Amino acid sequence: MPADGRDYDYCGVGSGRSYTRGWSDAQLSLVMDTLANVDQAAGWSTLTTISGAPPPLPSPPLPSPPLGSSLTILMSSGWTWFSLNLETPDMSVGGLLGSLPLEAGDQLKSQSRFTDYYAGFGFFGQLSTLTTDESYTLKLSSAATLSVSGSSVNLPKAAALSTGWTWLPMPYGASTGLATGMPSFGYAASDLIKSQSSFAEFYLGFGWFGTLNSLDPGRGYRVKVSSGGTATFTS
Repeated sequence: MPADGRDYDYCGVGSGRSYTRGWSDAQLSLVMDTLANVDQAAGWSTLTTISGAPPPLPSPPLPSPPLGSSLTILMSSGWTWFSLNLETPDMSVGGLLGSLPLEAGDQLKSQSRFTDYYAGFGFFGQLSTLTTDESYTLKLSSAATLSVSGSSVNLPKAAALSTGWTWLPMPYGASTGLATGMPSFGYAASDLIKSQSSFAEFYLGFGWFGTLNSLDPGRGYRVKVSSGGTATFTS
């Protein structure tokens, strides 16, 4: 063993191929490259056998965290129906809408609550937090674009439908045809689904028919059923 106490053996130059037991090619290459420089400086000959546990290889780089999803919603001057298909760390009204050019008199409504915007103060009212469980309507004095980043909604997702009208969200990450995008439910004849500008009616034995053909991310909808229950978004 050399004077430095390292646990390896040497043979004379030209003694043949070197070998190891239980070592990977990468581990052997790492040690060979390191010791070759030492051998040359000390006047030793070619490494042939190495005993003892192989040194650990460098750890592979950690995988990059997954990128979040993003949602862009064009908000008109006046009222806009909208919904969210992302979960963010801050789902408060101020946290989600604070980047908009808000003015006194702007207002946000859910189906049962509302909040008003006051210049120099912020939002004040019964509605303080947004969710992905319902849709909303926002009144702005000036048109604006809302940008949201977060985690996609997990599917399947339940939706509670009341008898009569329910403000329905759109949880999908891409536009989805009405036939497959509507939550699974025992719809009855004359049940309705509408967006802010289009609608469709349910016909037994046929399905949905009307001017509304798809559900789009960021849009808000309202569905009318003759008997309430739990529907399920599955796509």
